[in-house]
Amino acid sequence: MTTVEQELEFEPDPTVPAATETSASGSIGRAVMRRVASTIVTLICATIVVFLLVQLVPGDPAQIIAGEDASTERVEQIREELGLNNPLPIQYVTWVGDLLRGDLGDSAITGEPVVDALQRTFPRTLHVVVAGLAVAVLLGVPLGILAALRSHTPVDGSIRMLATVGLAVPNFWLGLMFVTTFALTVDWLPATGFVPITDNVLESVRHLVLPALTIGLTAMAAITRQTRSAMMEVLDADFIRTLKAMGLKRRIVVWQHALRNASIPVVTIIGLDINRAIGGTVVIESVFGINGIGSLVVSATTQRDFPVVQGVILVVVFFVVITNLVVDLVYVWLDPRISLS
Repeated sequence: MTTVEQELEFEPDPTVPAATETSASGSIGRAVMRRVASTIVTLICATIVVFLLVQLVPGDPAQIIAGEDASTERVEQIREELGLNNPLPIQYVTWVGDLLRGDLGDSAITGEPVVDALQRTFPRTLHVVVAGLAVAVLLGVPLGILAALRSHTPVDGSIRMLATVGLAVPNFWLGLMFVTTFALTVDWLPATGFVPITDNVLESVRHLVLPALTIGLTAMAAITRQTRSAMMEVLDADFIRTLKAMGLKRRIVVWQHALRNASIPVVTIIGLDINRAIGGTVVIESVFGINGIGSLVVSATTQRDFPVVQGVILVVVFFVVITNLVVDLVYVWLDPRISLS
């Protein structure tokens, strides 16, 4: 063990080590349970809001299912079969019961189970979002660190200018430029379509490159700016100067100590970018011809296919809430003191 490592070692107080460790573990456990309980309550409230919003949309679902030329008797029969004549609380309880069994109903237009439609489209959207966020994090965090380490230099100025441009450029325009340049002009990559990674890994990656770059470069700008700001604040802290004075290598100081302490605001931005990417896939999927969840909800909204709209909104809300829960748990992992607040 080196001299520096020995100096960083602290002998625990022999009188209360177990009590302190148990108390800290208990605090973290209680914080996790509080966040999980809050997430469950949020999900329950979300189901109520989604249910009521769809009920308030103009149009009669029974009339849509039966068709414009259907008789009044046929429309009433469908309303009775679907339970639309029941009071809203009973309809909600019935809907939640079906939801807990994995039944989101059937499409009013095609008759396809909503679950099947989501299973077909949501993985495509998830592939694009995950690939885009991977690009954003792998580029944004190192660039933000580099800008902080070279603050107030031409390198820092160039990175900040790049981030500003990334925030200002609309992602749909960026996607169109990518298609024009790399698909239509030089024919390096496919312009549209989606190939599941389980079918052909190489073709799947080729089809994901342009959508991932479109999402990733836009999200990268915010991550770069936040990483730079947080790292500059931490690098000026007293404990960083102490670590440097004790002889720790710069690489260890930056990546193991400074980045961990600066990572909480960065994690917040990444969580927000995930939610924005899910909500913004409608445009990206339109540009690149991907039949994902965005295309599904646009089509269902146009045709007033209420069960599909309800299912898509619910899945997106569930994904966003779970993402927020994961971000909260990462906060506690990065800094257990947060669990005491």
